[in-house]
Parts: sequence; C-alpha cells; structure tokens
Amino acid sequence: MTSNNNSKILGVLLCGGKSSRMGSDKGLLSTQGQKWFEKIFKLLSKIFFRVVVSVNPAQYLSYKEIQPNWDYISDLTDFAEGPLTGILSVHQKYPNNDLFVLACDMINMEESIIQNLVSLYTSNLKYDFYFYKNEKNLETLCGIYTANGIKEITQKLTNKSSKTFAIHKLIASSNSLIISVLEDQKKSFANFNSPAEVDITL
Repeated sequence: MTSNNNSKILGVLLCGGKSSRMGSDKGLLSTQGQKWFEKIFKLLSKIFFRVVVSVNPAQYLSYKEIQPNWDYISDLTDFAEGPLTGILSVHQKYPNNDLFVLACDMINMEESIIQNLVSLYTSNLKYDFYFYKNEKNLETLCGIYTANGIKEITQKLTNKSSKTFAIHKLIASSNSLIISVLEDQKKSFANFNSPAEVDITL
C-alpha cells in the first residue's frame, strides 16, 4: 500500500476529453468571465502544492497560449482510453506522487468537499483509492488515485487481465475508501456535457 503523505499528492486537472456533446473544448468555455480550466486550476491550487493540467496533444498549444506558465502534460500512453489516458500519462511523469483528479467540467465543485477527501486520505494510510459515491455512481473524476493504485491499474491493462477502460470496473476489487455524497453536496458533482445544461460563453 502507499504510504500516504499530503506532500506527495499532486492536483490533476483533466481537460483531455473530446467534448463531442458540448461541441467545443469544455476546458476553454467561460462562465461569468472565467474559463473553466482556469477556475478549476485555481481551486486545486488552494489545496495542493502542485497542480498539473492534463490535455491531449491537439489541445496543448491552445491552453499554453492562455496560461503559458502552467504545467501541462500531454497524453503519453497509447494503451488506454478516456480519462484513464490522462491519469496514466500524469503518473508516467510523476510516478511517486499520489494524484487528486478533478475533471474540468465540475465547475461547481467546492473546496470543502475536496478537503474532506484529502483529510480522509491523510488519516487513513491503507487505501489505494479514495472516492465519493453519488447514489449508485462512483465519482471517479473527483478522487484520489495513489501511485500504488495506478500501478495496479496499469498492470491489469498491460497484462490484459482486464479488457475495460472503465475506471469503476478496474478498481472494483481494489482496496478503496468510498464515502457517500450528502444531499446538499450533489450540486457540486454536476458535470456539464451540452450547452443546454449550463450558461456558457465561448
């Protein structure tokens, strides 16, 4: 198991999705004058010693032009799909760090909800993954992936013992700490996939 240490945890902002239903890059959308990826980055920066932005190769220059001094990690791995590609790519660059992962479209997320999970992480040393569960759905894009846990996922994929890239299935038998989302927290876990769901400006 990972020996958890809060100085080891790295904030990871996931921006590498295709945004096909939204019709444009979600991280670059703006609400109330602020781009989504900037809003989430600033939130994570309040909590973690370092924050990195996970992007796909086609996005890199667009994000770099807006915030040239941030740490961007372009997708490196070719044996995964979906959000897992970004998570594994960050792990390749920072193999000894545990990762707090947050999707760029969870723009209602509150600092207290992240801090709560981090507190559980620092006080419970024996788990490989730390997630919220929203009714029946595991919130895998707002959670903690330890270095040890990511190595286990990588091993399952590389030795082909698993044929899925669905994170909730890959960690189903793992040693995880999972807590329920409270009723008044549910709005913070909303993610937005189409223009009709949120007031946006391009």
